Amino acid sequence: MTHETYIEKHVGPVVVSHRQDEQIDLLIQTLTQQKDPYALWKTVDGREHALWRVSKGECDLGEKFDKIEALYILDGHHRLEAASQNYLLTAKKREADLWIQAIIYSSDYVMVHPQHRVLLNVPENVQIVQELLNMEHLEITELTFAALKEVNIREELYRCEVVLKLYEKLYAITFKRGFRNILEKVPSFRLQNEIFTSFLGEEMLKLKYVPGIIDQEKVTERDIVFFVREPEIETIFQIADESVTMPPKSTWIEPKPCSHMVVRMLN
Repeated sequence: MTHETYIEKHVGPVVVSHRQDEQIDLLIQTLTQQKDPYALWKTVDGREHALWRVSKGECDLGEKFDKIEALYILDGHHRLEAASQNYLLTAKKREADLWIQAIIYSSDYVMVHPQHRVLLNVPENVQIVQELLNMEHLEITELTFAALKEVNIREELYRCEVVLKLYEKLYAITFKRGFRNILEKVPSFRLQNEIFTSFLGEEMLKLKYVPGIIDQEKVTERDIVFFVREPEIETIFQIADESVTMPPKSTWIEPKPCSHMVVRMLN
């Protein structure tokens, strides 16, 4: 909030999404095909960004989006909270300060990636595999392979919920019990509550979170990694519909818009 107040600008859009609406998809496709982008550029990571300006005379997008039942915040909730606090603490309550930058994705355009867990400080006396085997609610299978680089862990996660990379071995982990609530459809939530806290405890647990977009070979350089399956976008929507908070570090959302792509002046 201090940064936003000091520079008097919104520099990063909040990313929101809605359930797919074919009419809106078709409308945006038509608008972007009718003319060239207002701006087109590539960032240092090789991603291409395109920006179109649409006047009200061409189409009233606001009217179209008013018919959407709900918009779901996927990324930028801290920016949203900062904007809200900035408005509440400003002496002059201007209507313009109630508005924020946002980029809206249809759910079919969103790519949900997991955030894998790298375990950093496992005590030497903790035998991870034995501890897991002692947990009756888990089904654990050692994966066989000729070389680690030949294993596609993403494909393995379609058959289980968690893959443990322990030094030079891989183990597929499945939770035997079904879902008791909507949060248990998020594998990272069950990993945290049904595995980590069982044999390590919160006070001993130190994790490094690695987005699922990072190349598998780089992640497997680490000694101990818990790879998790990503939740479906509809699961994320349902969690919000039930007014439940998503577990921290459970997703990595793509595509991410470039910061400073559009700057909104607050003054």
